[in-house]
Amino acid sequence: MRYHLGERKGETIEVESGKVLGEHKGVWFHTVGQRKGLRLPGGPWYVVQKELPANKVFVAHADRYLEHARQDFTVADFHWISGEPAQCDFLQTKVRHSPHLENCRIAPLGNSRWSVHLEHKDQGIAAGQSAIFYDGDICLGGGVIE
Repeated sequence: MRYHLGERKGETIEVESGKVLGEHKGVWFHTVGQRKGLRLPGGPWYVVQKELPANKVFVAHADRYLEHARQDFTVADFHWISGEPAQCDFLQTKVRHSPHLENCRIAPLGNSRWSVHLEHKDQGIAAGQSAIFYDGDICLGGGVIE
């Protein structure tokens, strides 16, 4: 494998077994929920977790990756465009670059942090991503997933 500036070889590991399946060029080149470009045999494989300090990417096979999906997470550094909504149930959120809006409920935790509960599990939620909240077509604000 040939490496270029910014690349750092690391292990790609099956999350359930701990077995090393291959190597990657740097954990920052992968996103949770990613399927393409992993270059692993016997797939399809999905990235389900990353360990940045150790430069490790954890994957699950397509027949098991939804087991690692989440319905609950917290958002910090929240910014409301026009103030907090009066109603925190029946909102929609968008995480990552997905065009899909997911129904959710949010609740304040204090210090500009909110808990989020999705109607359906999402396999691509990861710390550092943005979560943007809507009430129908109106963008209410957003924050950073912890």
